[in-house]
Amino acid sequence: MGGSSLKDRLLSQRRILASYALGLADEPTAAYDLVQECMLRALSAARVPDDDAAFRTWLLRIMRNFHIDQLRKSQRIDYVAPEGLEDIEEYQGGEERFLDKLAVRLAFGRLTPLHREILTLVDILGLSYAEAAKVLDVPVGTVMSRVSRARQVMLAMISDTNVVQLRTKRRERG
Repeated sequence: MGGSSLKDRLLSQRRILASYALGLADEPTAAYDLVQECMLRALSAARVPDDDAAFRTWLLRIMRNFHIDQLRKSQRIDYVAPEGLEDIEEYQGGEERFLDKLAVRLAFGRLTPLHREILTLVDILGLSYAEAAKVLDVPVGTVMSRVSRARQVMLAMISDTNVVQLRTKRRERG
């Protein structure tokens, strides 16, 4: 990316880093800390990939490795449901779409960290299976099977909800 400073390149990746951090962390403050630490480590790196895709993968690996190091230090692997569900962004399409979105967010929050991470990489960030495999340092086939299993678990959680479509009153035409 000729001409762009490392700072500019990092800033252009903020949304991707924030999304991935929210998929890894158990609460927004921890996600914010992951993004900050990732950027600090990237700024102090001796070598930085030139290619945009390689740069993004490199950043995601920095974040993932730091997150794993934190988990090892704290000996904490359990998942706590994310806070801030009341901060659901504006929605279009009425109550049904809102309830669907809420059901998906709640189910996503109940997934295991492994399932949340793989769905964040592939379904939220839009990484290819090959890119996700590089971030996770696993074969592409492993990514494919993890995505499949995570989607099945998510679908089961969503289908187990008691959300039903609201009935609307029909107006009589006169």
